[in-house]
Amino acid sequence: YDVTSFYGLDEKKGLIYYQSAEVSPLERHVYSVKLNGKSKKKITKQAGTNSASFNNTFDYYTLNHSSVNKVNSYNVYNSKHKLVRKLEDNKAYASLQEKYNVQPVEFFQFKTSEDVTLNGWMIKPADFDPTKKYPVFMTQYSGPGSQQVTDSWKGMNYWWYQMLAQQGYIVVSVDN
Repeated sequence: YDVTSFYGLDEKKGLIYYQSAEVSPLERHVYSVKLNGKSKKKITKQAGTNSASFNNTFDYYTLNHSSVNKVNSYNVYNSKHKLVRKLEDNKAYASLQEKYNVQPVEFFQFKTSEDVTLNGWMIKPADFDPTKKYPVFMTQYSGPGSQQVTDSWKGMNYWWYQMLAQQGYIVVSVDN
């Protein structure tokens, strides 16, 4: 698996904190591990993308969590991983998603003719009928380190993609 961020070394406790894609290439979780490589612990519990920002003594950290269908939330935890304070839960976005009847982003995989497995996501129109043909809006970027298919919030593009789905398009992204 890939280590995607290094958060630091708590010299007092002998712990290294980092983020990795160990669970899935689509997800990111925060871990701690002792300097000897033992006692690895997954700190984050929620599926999706998690990132942390630790204070300089590693007594507290802010955890940012999102998933492909859930906007970011920000919370402060102590070194025992107990919630200290909710900073932002973005519940207003959840109500907007209900109000505008957004469609869930769905993940899929397929194998190419060269037997390579590729990951993708798709948003279908609300009245999707598998027996009909639909126009497809394919969004993709292939720059270095530019993974697009992640279980993370897509920002303002999310609403653009939802509008296209409401207009009858299937919106798709595939990492090459």
